[in-house]
Amino acid sequence: MCLRCDGYSEEQIHNTTEMHILVCGWSVAAVEEDPPWSYSIGVLEKFAHPELVVMDMEIQAAGSLINYVGSQVRDGGGFLDHDALRAEGIRLVDVHERHMRSRLFKSWTRYYGEQPQAGDFVQILPPPELFCPCHRHAYRRLDRVA
Repeated sequence: MCLRCDGYSEEQIHNTTEMHILVCGWSVAAVEEDPPWSYSIGVLEKFAHPELVVMDMEIQAAGSLINYVGSQVRDGGGFLDHDALRAEGIRLVDVHERHMRSRLFKSWTRYYGEQPQAGDFVQILPPPELFCPCHRHAYRRLDRVA
């Protein structure tokens, strides 16, 4: 369940997000819809690197992937070794500007009081072997408009 569904007030949610950012460098917002998605809040602010989003993966796995890539951003001083990620089967793609105006990033928008802009998010494309053969490429791609 999300904090809002668990009865947290907007102030409590904001404070919890802020605490995660202060301690870890980012917080992970998980949206438990069908299909789910998760994204970071704070990576852009703390490391001047676009926020990270994972689509259509189970919440725990998506959070782990965001935390892994986020730690690579943090440890790289705001820069990622894309070749090293690709060697692990992980790719990053820019999120199309049209998705910034959608409801995908509502918690980010509430936290910062503005909508994200082009370049503020990248999507993590997970290693295909994390999925069964029939679902290896079934996740939504945010670098595309449709």
